[in-house]
Amino acid sequence: MKKNFTPQEPRFSSFPDELVVNIMSYVPLNRAQQLLYQNGEMDPQIAELEVDLHQEAAKTPALYVGYLKDNKACVETFPDSDEGGKRVAELKETDNDLEIVVVDGLATKP
Repeated sequence: MKKNFTPQEPRFSSFPDELVVNIMSYVPLNRAQQLLYQNGEMDPQIAELEVDLHQEAAKTPALYVGYLKDNKACVETFPDSDEGGKRVAELKETDNDLEIVVVDGLATKP
C-alpha cells in the first residue's frame, strides 16, 4: 500500500544566500553540513549567531556561549571550558527551550 507524502512547511524562512556563504566559509565542515541540512528548520538568527561566534573564536580563543533573548543575540565569553559548561547548565535550567550555541575556540588555541 502506497502512502501519500505531503511535505511539511518549513518552520522558518530559508537562510539568505549571504548566510549560506558565511556558513560555508567560517564554520567547520561537519558543523556547516549540519546547519545547511537544517535550513528551514533552524532559526536563521541562530545560524547567523553561530557564524559570528566562529569568526570571533578565530580571532580570540575562548569558549563562546550565545543565545537569543527577546530576539536579541546575547554572547558570553569564557576563558575556560569548565566555566562555560557551568553557564550552559544554568541557562538550560532557567529555560529548557532556549537554543544555545556553543563554540569552543579553545580547542584550536595554539
